[in-house]
Amino acid sequence: MDIARAGIRACDARELTRRALDRRLGAGGFRVPRHLVAAGKAAATMAAAVTAHPAADVLGGVVVGPTSAPELPPRLEVFVGGHPVPSEGSERGGRRVLELATSSKIVPPPKLPPAVVVPKRLPLPSKISGA
Repeated sequence: MDIARAGIRACDARELTRRALDRRLGAGGFRVPRHLVAAGKAAATMAAAVTAHPAADVLGGVVVGPTSAPELPPRLEVFVGGHPVPSEGSERGGRRVLELATSSKIVPPPKLPPAVVVPKRLPLPSKISGA
């Protein structure tokens, strides 16, 4: 049973994120305030670990995951997205991440060739092929 508990702890997203931040940040914190972007099944857990870390200075950000995350601070925008098939919430969250990135002075806006048309709303598959 101890081996099983150790295996589960070794995969814990909150603990892995905390350890990664400890290695990268130490006690010094970020050099400049940052915005956080987290997406996927463990997005809320990882975002919670970052915002709780004493050395992280998170101004705001976007979290897109399959469940709501009421435990996160209000400075983070949370979008409930579909998994494994993206949903409208996934699209809204992705578009908000793009807005955040393009409004930042750090990340330049994406350069798309003139022939590329990005639809306002992406069509979702009615069923997954091969399923």
